[in-house]
Amino acid sequence: MSNIKTMIIDLDKGEIVDISPDSYELAKELREEGKYKFLSAENDIASIKKREKFSKVYIEYKDDKINTLILPVRGYGLWGILYGYLAIEGDFNTVAGLEFYEHKETPGLGAEIDNPKWKALWKGKKIYQEDGQVSLKVIKGSVLENSDDFVYEVDGLSGATLTCNGVTNLIAYWMGSDGFLNFINNLKEIDV
Repeated sequence: MSNIKTMIIDLDKGEIVDISPDSYELAKELREEGKYKFLSAENDIASIKKREKFSKVYIEYKDDKINTLILPVRGYGLWGILYGYLAIEGDFNTVAGLEFYEHKETPGLGAEIDNPKWKALWKGKKIYQEDGQVSLKVIKGSVLENSDDFVYEVDGLSGATLTCNGVTNLIAYWMGSDGFLNFINNLKEIDV
C-alpha cells in the first residue's frame, strides 16, 4: 500500500521542521525577510537569484519504506524560470520522473520539455556518480547507448540549447549541497 507524506525541510540542515505544509507558499517564502538567502553569481548555477530557507517535499512510502522522493526544482530556461518536480526512487539516485508545471519556453522548441517522449527518457537515469558528484545532464544531440555516461545523460532538444542548459543547471543546483543533498544524505541515515 502506498502513502504520500508532505513535509517542510530546512534546506541548509537537511532536516524536517515543524511547519505546516498547508501554510507553506514558495512565492511568500521568497518575499519574506529572513526566509531566503541571496545566491552569489558563482553558486547560482540555476540562475534563480535567491533560494528559500525551507522547502516543501513529498515522500511516497510503500510497505513502510521510502519508495519515491518528490522534490521541487526550478531554474532559468530561455525566457524565464522553469518550475517542476524531480521524482527520485528510494535509492536516492535513480530518477523516477521529471515534470515541469510552469515555464515560458518556445512552443515546438524548448516547450518540448512537456513532450511525454522526452520526459520518458529521464526514467531510470542516475543523478550521482559513486563519488557523490551530480552528473545527470541534458546533452546536445542523442545519447549513445554504448557511452560510459549513458546512465547520466538525456537527449537534448533540437533548437533548444538554452532550455536544455537550464534543465541541466537546475538539476545540478537542486541535487547539490545548496539544494537537497543534505536532506538526501540525512534520509539515507534515518527512517522518516
